Amino acid sequence: MSQMELDTRKLNRRILNVYWLIIFLAIIIKLINYNFSNIPLGEYLIYFVAVPGVIGALIVGGAEIAVRLDHSLKDFTVITAGLLIALNFIYSRPDLLIVKAASFSRSLLLALISRRGSSYIRPV
Repeated sequence: MSQMELDTRKLNRRILNVYWLIIFLAIIIKLINYNFSNIPLGEYLIYFVAVPGVIGALIVGGAEIAVRLDHSLKDFTVITAGLLIALNFIYSRPDLLIVKAASFSRSLLLALISRRGSSYIRPV
C-alpha cells in the first residue's frame, strides 16, 4: 500500500468519526431543545430526534461499509454522506427558513417549467 492510500484511509476514518460525533451531538442538542418547544414529547422524540438520528446513522453506516470494503468510490461516498447528513438534519426541521425557501424555489421552478407557452403561471 502506498503512503497516499494510507493517508486517504486515515482521512476517511477521521471524517467518519466526525460524522458519528455530529449525529450524537445533534441528538443531544435536539433533546435539550425540547425544553423550548411546544410540540408533544412523543411526537418530538419520533419526528425530531429518532427519525433523523436513525437516518443519519444509516447514512454513516453505509459510508462505513463502503470504506471497509475498499469500494472504488469510497472517497465520493464519504463526501456524499456528509452532504446527506446535513440535508437530513436540515429537512428534519420544517420550521427552518431555509427549508421554506427551498420548497418555494422548487414550487416556483415547477410553475415556470409547466408554463409552456401559456400567458400565465398556474399554481402548483
